[in-house]
Amino acid sequence: MNDTLKSETRRLEQAWARHDEQWLQDYLVGSVEDPRLNVQSVLTRHFLIEAATGLRWAGLMEAELRFAICLTWLVKQIERGAGPEDFVAIRHALARGADNAEGTPLPVYLTPTRAGLPADLPGLRVPDYLEPLLGWLAEQPNPGLARAPGTGAFAALWRRQLASRPTDRLRVLEAACGSANDFRAMVDCGLADWLDYRGFDL
Repeated sequence: MNDTLKSETRRLEQAWARHDEQWLQDYLVGSVEDPRLNVQSVLTRHFLIEAATGLRWAGLMEAELRFAICLTWLVKQIERGAGPEDFVAIRHALARGADNAEGTPLPVYLTPTRAGLPADLPGLRVPDYLEPLLGWLAEQPNPGLARAPGTGAFAALWRRQLASRPTDRLRVLEAACGSANDFRAMVDCGLADWLDYRGFDL
């Protein structure tokens, strides 16, 4: 390694070392970049699941996309300054099947998604992730989704579907900003065992 790269490496190490471990653990996965709910990340995993297994779980994939867009909307409410009382109102509105929460319009997909949970699919059940999540957000003075209940629901469902081990792994090379975060989600959902994966951040 030449002197320029050594110097840059030292500066990068110093820049990251000033942050605590918990902050680094959640870095770029606590907002819309969270690969559990980022739609691009979800669709990438679906593509790889089909390619690696030769199977298509259409119902589970659609349910996960609904999960992703619903939680992305909640993240955006947090980023706009929503607090516990706002999530109490949202929770109450969804329980009544309303299309707004005390004047805040609810997206057209949110109420029917909440009404359809839990959802029975062939061989599995999608749990009601919205009710416990909204209940938790309604009690948090500084809400966030990084470690909120229900956010790992689909990782658990996919782990069960992908529990068998393949004889041959699909070779994958991913060049992307956040590839390490995407791979963390692949590990969580059991997909990584089906892949010979290499990724690098741009």
